[in-house]
Amino acid sequence: VPQGGELQVNTYTTSVQGAPAIDSAVEGSFVVVWRSDGSDGSDTSLSSIQARIFDAAGAPLGPDFQVNSYTTGLQDRPRVAFGASGDFVVVWQSAGSAGSDTSAESIQARAFDGNGVPLGEQFQVNQYTAGIQERPVVAPDPRGFVVSWKSDGSYGGDLELGSVQVRAFAWDGTPLSDEFQVNSYTTSMQNEPSVATDAYGDFMVVWQSTGSPGTDTSSTSVQARRFDGLFRD
Repeated sequence: VPQGGELQVNTYTTSVQGAPAIDSAVEGSFVVVWRSDGSDGSDTSLSSIQARIFDAAGAPLGPDFQVNSYTTGLQDRPRVAFGASGDFVVVWQSAGSAGSDTSAESIQARAFDGNGVPLGEQFQVNQYTAGIQERPVVAPDPRGFVVSWKSDGSYGGDLELGSVQVRAFAWDGTPLSDEFQVNSYTTSMQNEPSVATDAYGDFMVVWQSTGSPGTDTSSTSVQARRFDGLFRD
């Protein structure tokens, strides 16, 4: 049953707004993130990442605000996740980086409190920097959050067409692990990851694979791998 009418999320209305994602806090407030061609903030180069927070009744708690501080080129494909404390994190792919990855697309993240106040600066998620890093996803865990993404290459041995990577962080951006390769089947393309966590810090990554180490060798298959909170499978 609808609990209200349709509402426009974005307050900045010039050009294209797209690629939205959403997550909600325990008490019902929610945040929407999206790609914007332009911004009321500092990013006017190509596209920015925007966010807006709403209360549990759907009333906005302020206007759009810009998530990214690195403003060169394209910022795209945002995803967002709330932690139990009400803090949230936004991840996205960036054309370049203020960090070490200047080869192509990188994975970026920034955490905020429930009011949209940054908990730190934007930071680079990926350590492997050759080729394109893209399609990030994120899920909270008891210590912070886990990010997974597709990488063109890997420190883990998958140098085919794409691997699935993962890395864990505390809410202040402190790494809790190095980047590591999720997939053990390395033939052709591994793509479109998704990640989910439990209350104990265990998590599972699922993804689309061209081929399979199992019985599905006709085209693409769906693969999964589970890890405990110490990042052992």
